[in-house]
Amino acid sequence: MAWGVEQGLLDPSDVSESLLDKCLYTYHSPNPDILIRTSGEVRLSDFLLWQTSHSCLVFQPILWPEYMFWNLCEAILQFQMNYSMLQQKARDMYAEERKRQQLERDQAAVTEQLLREGLQASGDAQLRRTLLHKLSARREERVQGFLQALELKRADWLARLGTASA
Repeated sequence: MAWGVEQGLLDPSDVSESLLDKCLYTYHSPNPDILIRTSGEVRLSDFLLWQTSHSCLVFQPILWPEYMFWNLCEAILQFQMNYSMLQQKARDMYAEERKRQQLERDQAAVTEQLLREGLQASGDAQLRRTLLHKLSARREERVQGFLQALELKRADWLARLGTASA
């Protein structure tokens, strides 16, 4: 995202959790429903931290070479017992919170723009809605352009990596 701001593809105000989520290499993959950590360690070691925010985390004391079918059954049972808490309600609430935060940032940007232009911040509601809509559309256009540039940059990097190792 810093690269996008440096290149002028994004405004600093475009940076959000939603954009960060779309910049991860795992963006096109679904988030895991369950993550099993063996060895008795109760930590994730920075592994899929963002993606597992609404996943069932199962920490088991057994080491991986000794992992058996029954250990997997135990993990699946824990997942099933916690399924209702983990699923759609938490994800929906999180998505709504993201939308609310983006709307607040957009409204603040519109207020700032009105003040810069010497207009009253609490003025014409229709003007505010129009500016809010335009701001949102421009932001979405910038974000989509940035994401396309990011995909091209990744594809180029992978192509160079492939030719360098050949």
